[in-house]
Amino acid sequence: MSKPISIPASSPISLRSSTLPLELRLPLPEDAPAILSVFTDPANVEHDPNAKSPSWTLEKVAARINTWFTDGLKENPDRVTLVAVIDGRVEGVGGIGHIAKTLREDGGETRVGDAGIMLNVGVRRRGLASEAMRLTFEYGFDVLHLEAMT
Repeated sequence: MSKPISIPASSPISLRSSTLPLELRLPLPEDAPAILSVFTDPANVEHDPNAKSPSWTLEKVAARINTWFTDGLKENPDRVTLVAVIDGRVEGVGGIGHIAKTLREDGGETRVGDAGIMLNVGVRRRGLASEAMRLTFEYGFDVLHLEAMT
């Protein structure tokens, strides 16, 4: 089990939509039950083998929150996991999963990332996933200075 860290009451990363009731932010300890619900809902994980796990527990999610929070604060993180807060409730998980260095054709190095979002069924079909991806790509390019994202 990972060592607990001191996590502030608010997230230092906050990506807010100017058009929809959506905020993407680093997960906080109090988000653990909502994140567990996202990851244990078959409708959410049926097409994502990385999220589908029969062994998710509240304790495992709490330990992951520590890791995700710490990783998100690094200068050059290898991932940034964010929760999707919609109308004031955590309704999803997403971010930039795999950030890796790759070689460009000219021999130089660049960083690329894989973005994604998983939203609860009840908040789908409102444009929130598209907006979450837009905010995630903006963060990846403008803040993390990634050269490419998929």
